[in-house]
Amino acid sequence: MTLPAGVSATELLPRALDHGVRFQPGPLFSPNGTQTDKARLCFAFYEEAELVEGVRRLGEVLRQVR
Repeated sequence: MTLPAGVSATELLPRALDHGVRFQPGPLFSPNGTQTDKARLCFAFYEEAELVEGVRRLGEVLRQVR
């Protein structure tokens, strides 16, 4: 997922965890530590209702940081 301009996935993660949402920051998947505005989401193991709730919570976190 591409985050809004100026939002760092690494800095966003602790706030997301406070809301019960976890993702992997983009720099973990970049050989040179770039991709700071990217987040890797896992959706393969969750039920639809859980995904909807996770997106709602992540959206709430993003609104708070903007």
